[in-house]
Amino acid sequence: MTSIEICISFIVVILGVAYPVLFQVISNLGEKYDSVLLVSIFKRECEYRIFQWLLYITLGIILIYILAGITRAINVSWLIEVSEVLIIVFTAILIVSFFSLVRKILIYYNRNDLTSYFINRDKDIDTDSDNRDDFTYFESIAELFYWSIKNQNEHIAKTISDYFYACFRKFREKPVYSQLGYPDQYYKVVYKATLELLRLNDNKLIFLEIRIPGGIWLLGEYVTNKIPEKTYSYLWINLVSCIEHKRDDIILSYWQTAFQYFSYSLRSIDRRLSKDYENVLNKPQIEEREKERECFLEFNFALGGLLLYQERYECIHRMFRFTQSEPPNYVLFPQTMREVFNLFLKFSDSYSKEMSWISRRYSFPNTEGLEADGIVRNWIRRYIAVLFLRQYTLLKYYTSQNHVTAPSLPDSQEEKRFWLNNIDYFKNLVLELCSNKKLMSGLKFDLYEDFSNEWCSENGKLPIADLFEKTKGSLIESIKITEKEQEPSDSKIKQFEKSTNRIVSSVFDSYKKLVNSNKVSENYHSWYSRGVQSLINKNSFVENQDITYLNIDSFLAEDYARELNHTISQQFHLKKNKSYLLDKEKLFKGIDYLKIRNPNKYLIIAFDLYLPYFEGTDGLDIIGNKYKEIEICEINSFFYPLRQSLIVIRKTDLPYFHYQEIDSIIKEKYELNEINKTIKLYASVVDLNKKKDLWEEMSKIKEVDLSTQVLLRIELSTEFRWKKDIDVVQIKLFSIYEENGIPNKLKDVQPINKVNGYRQNH
Repeated sequence: MTSIEICISFIVVILGVAYPVLFQVISNLGEKYDSVLLVSIFKRECEYRIFQWLLYITLGIILIYILAGITRAINVSWLIEVSEVLIIVFTAILIVSFFSLVRKILIYYNRNDLTSYFINRDKDIDTDSDNRDDFTYFESIAELFYWSIKNQNEHIAKTISDYFYACFRKFREKPVYSQLGYPDQYYKVVYKATLELLRLNDNKLIFLEIRIPGGIWLLGEYVTNKIPEKTYSYLWINLVSCIEHKRDDIILSYWQTAFQYFSYSLRSIDRRLSKDYENVLNKPQIEEREKERECFLEFNFALGGLLLYQERYECIHRMFRFTQSEPPNYVLFPQTMREVFNLFLKFSDSYSKEMSWISRRYSFPNTEGLEADGIVRNWIRRYIAVLFLRQYTLLKYYTSQNHVTAPSLPDSQEEKRFWLNNIDYFKNLVLELCSNKKLMSGLKFDLYEDFSNEWCSENGKLPIADLFEKTKGSLIESIKITEKEQEPSDSKIKQFEKSTNRIVSSVFDSYKKLVNSNKVSENYHSWYSRGVQSLINKNSFVENQDITYLNIDSFLAEDYARELNHTISQQFHLKKNKSYLLDKEKLFKGIDYLKIRNPNKYLIIAFDLYLPYFEGTDGLDIIGNKYKEIEICEINSFFYPLRQSLIVIRKTDLPYFHYQEIDSIIKEKYELNEINKTIKLYASVVDLNKKKDLWEEMSKIKEVDLSTQVLLRIELSTEFRWKKDIDVVQIKLFSIYEENGIPNKLKDVQPINKVNGYRQNH
């Protein structure tokens, strides 16, 4: 037998026997590990692909050799010789490749070897990169992990668990973790492994329950990283699954992890003071840590609400008893009644940003739609009511301890009022829980006689209803005292003065062109504008109060500005000598019939008239605000008798604004501050508790508790001086939509010098 025949025999054996066996082995891999992924990875192994290509090439060479021998052409003898050499060479390489492939198959068929192989291949990938994108072998290890859980293979499960624990720990040390969390593949491993563990009836891999759904992989041990929102979400999903499977033991494993994490990893940061002991150098770090602690506690309060919703009373009772110190320190529960009240009210504020869409963060089973948020908040509040009752069960280890006492009250009026609005609901909820025999028995609260008044009296504790009533009474009294004693805020007073000056001065600025440049000191009559005042609740002018008014700094000035605008516009209406009603086409032509000879000495005042509406009128310059060289001044007065009308007046007949000084007695009486020297404008915010004279005066005007009021005062004494016997003509726009009379004809318009029956130098 020649060497070529021997080689071909080997190839035939490999093709006819080994290759089918090889395919059988590959298909069995999927069944062996119940994983399509492992088969796919095996087919991507270089040994498998090299063997396939070598086999194809060798067969191709044999085919060429056979075809060359059949043709017997003289010119292809060299091809036969080359083919023989290539067949021998590629057969040898193919045999080596085959044995290499067999060795790789043996690795895949030995679970321990395959586990080590995948772990080593995953380590070779750049795992230090924050943007790792190749998780092929990581996911393959996960498939082996699921198989080991399902088949209770402790050795493989422990090997992979240790590797994954190291992966999670290594990734937590990266800066990107606190912002974005783990890669999705990490979360997927935790979630799927949790489901596999929950499917087992008799799990021997208890250490996995502690590590995976128990939270060690996700949270870590003795670390100080911030927990990202994504980690909270997957931790919540796993715990919900455990509760639905009634695995209280896993919940308690998580509770132990959370207890340790909060005690060590999230412990409060000590303050570092400056050398003068006046400044806290690490204040931002302290505030950030307190936010993290609050977020972590909120998560666990939501977990308590979920357990209560699922009626896992025994689990809650075991959580209540869990501690790692003597005397006991329950770090995941509120320590005082003040903390309990704060928690309840936090979850009662449905308008707060933190409580909006709370069901998305803490989804409860069988809750969906618009009512989901309310259901979640309600059960968390019920759990907090249980924590209120828990305070009655705590033992006193130190003389200073007092777990059952009326809570200290908040500082701001806003918080006090919010407490007062919700305290009755809190009380009724607690009393309702006390009457729930199943709940009391499940939480072992029946040992305390369901906290009856008799039991409270015998054990020296304030009865529940009395505690709420005492707190309610203290709130009412504190609100009243604060309303009387707290002084108006300087910043809010300054804002009131600033807004008043801006609004009132803008009115005078709008009439600036209508003010006579020459002082009118004789042969005149006058109109006057005085100040205004208003009583308003003091809460709106002090810091951190329960009532917030819109436009508190500007409402009085805006009212006064409207009145001032009305007063000035009314004067032009009362001073007019003649009025004409003309339609749109004749409105400005009526001015021509006034026969004004010196247009620069006159002024046209357009009251509430939209000039672009008259675009195209001959002689009207909208951009330059002129009509045939007569200046036009636009005024928005909203004074009905002058609405959509023109007032024609001689500039020397315009009114003179005389700003009078305020009497010193008035200044002292209302504690006025000058806020505009030009127009002599004054304003003040007066606490009536400090001005008994004003108190007595106001008590006769308005029946209200003046101890809770402040007096807002705007003072301005302006005299509007008008010359007597002046010519003022009104030309009003006729409208078919308003019953404003019968329109005049242009010939009805008389020259302005005849208005008063005598001729002026016009």
